[in-house]
Amino acid sequence: MTMNSPSGYAILEHETSAIPKGVYTTFPRESVHSVLLMSDGYSALYNKFDHCTLPELLNKVGEKSTDGLIPTLRQIELSGLDTKKRLRKHDDATAVYVEID
Repeated sequence: MTMNSPSGYAILEHETSAIPKGVYTTFPRESVHSVLLMSDGYSALYNKFDHCTLPELLNKVGEKSTDGLIPTLRQIELSGLDTKKRLRKHDDATAVYVEID
């Protein structure tokens, strides 16, 4: 109910006025070896369910692929862990992983 409101949170997909509310960081090109862009449902592996740290998640995705971790995520969700924080049984779990030479 507070999406894209002054007291709420910004969702860029729905409103371009959310652009200035983003958090932006610049990294030197030589320090970036991989990039993982995730929906909030996919990021739950590290930030909601404490399955792993963010660096561990990057390593796991590099080894198994983004699809390779979906069964782990769904198993955690089905176990009932942290169900009070979710409104639905399964959240969208989308991720794009890019390795940079």
